[in-house]
Amino acid sequence: MAAKADAARAQRSADQAAGLANKAQTTADTANNRINGLDDFDNLKTVTVYFKTGSSILGPKAKEAIEEAAEWVKTQNTNGWVVAVVGYAAGGLAGGLLAGLVAFTPSFLFVVAGAPHFQRLRASRVVQSFLDGAGPAAIGAIAGSSVVLGMALGHLWQGGVLALAAVWLLALRRGVVSTLLGAGLLGVGAALLGLPIGG
Repeated sequence: MAAKADAARAQRSADQAAGLANKAQTTADTANNRINGLDDFDNLKTVTVYFKTGSSILGPKAKEAIEEAAEWVKTQNTNGWVVAVVGYAAGGLAGGLLAGLVAFTPSFLFVVAGAPHFQRLRASRVVQSFLDGAGPAAIGAIAGSSVVLGMALGHLWQGGVLALAAVWLLALRRGVVSTLLGAGLLGVGAALLGLPIGG
């Protein structure tokens, strides 16, 4: 009698599991069909929002942008609409290295190509006048962007790298190139150790 009861319970459990599996498959098929059918829709509006890597929590600005888009959709004469969410990140270590390459290669090539002409340019009064005015402007631009970038740091270890770079540059009066290389190596090491990187 007990064996029959156990067999009946096992059969019920198996039936429930099969039902759940079928439901999951149906849901997956529906989602795939909707994704595959996105080409049938006309793109009316694109909204870009930013959120932290590995997180689904939106900040206040992102929420506001999505709410504005939702309100806009309500004003359109459409029978139905679909929101497609496309996410991308820097691509981890490889993406960071690529971003660094793209950011620094043009200026590096400019310096290499212009090196033979630097002495002649330095002797020119016109060029020297331009550099006298451009120097303070460049310092101001760098200082302003440093503040913005510093405020974007999202993890404690990044602040530590910034502090080390400041000490290296300002207190020890070391060079900019060694500072950039050192900070870059620390960042690569942090990525390899699995420390959080995304803002």
